Amino acid sequence: DHFKRARIVKLTAAERSDFAKLSMDTLWKMARGEITGYDVTPALAVIKRQLDSPDNALRALEILGRLPGKEIQYQLADIVSNADQDVKMRVPAVLELNRHMQKNGVQLDKKQVANLQAAASQADVGSVLRTQLNVTISMISRTTGAKTGADLFKFRPDVPAPPKEKEEKKDKDG
Repeated sequence: DHFKRARIVKLTAAERSDFAKLSMDTLWKMARGEITGYDVTPALAVIKRQLDSPDNALRALEILGRLPGKEIQYQLADIVSNADQDVKMRVPAVLELNRHMQKNGVQLDKKQVANLQAAASQADVGSVLRTQLNVTISMISRTTGAKTGADLFKFRPDVPAPPKEKEEKKDKDG
C-alpha cells in the first residue's frame, strides 16, 4: 500500500512549469556544448513543441539553430517569414537562421527564399529584423568560388579608348 502511494507524485502547475524550464535549460546547455557528450536530437519533437510556449520559445529557437538539417532551416525560415509572428520571436529566429546557414550552408528552396525576400521588403526600414533579413538574403545570393571563376573566365576587357593626344594637337593647330 505504501509503495502504491509513493510512486505517484502529484505536481502543481507551478512545479510542472519549473520542471519544463529546467529541462529546456539543460537541453540548451547541451546544445551549446556547456554540458558535453550529449546529443539533443532525440528531443527534437519536444523542442519544436516548446516554440509555442512563451517561457521556453527563445531557448527552443537557439537549440534549433545549433542542430543540423534542412528541416531545421525550413522551420526557422517559416518563423522569420511569417508576418503574423511576434517580432520578439522573428528577430531571434532570423539570427539563428543566419547562424545555421553559416554553419551548414544554405538549404532553403526557392519558395522560402522568395518568402524571406518578401519579409525583408515588408520589414520596417532601419529595424533589426530588416537588417538581419538583409544579411540572410546576402548569404543566400552570395556567389560561390566556382561561379566567381566562371565569371572571371567569361570576362572580356573593353576595347581601349583612342588616345586623346591627337585631338589636343588638332585643337592647338586649328
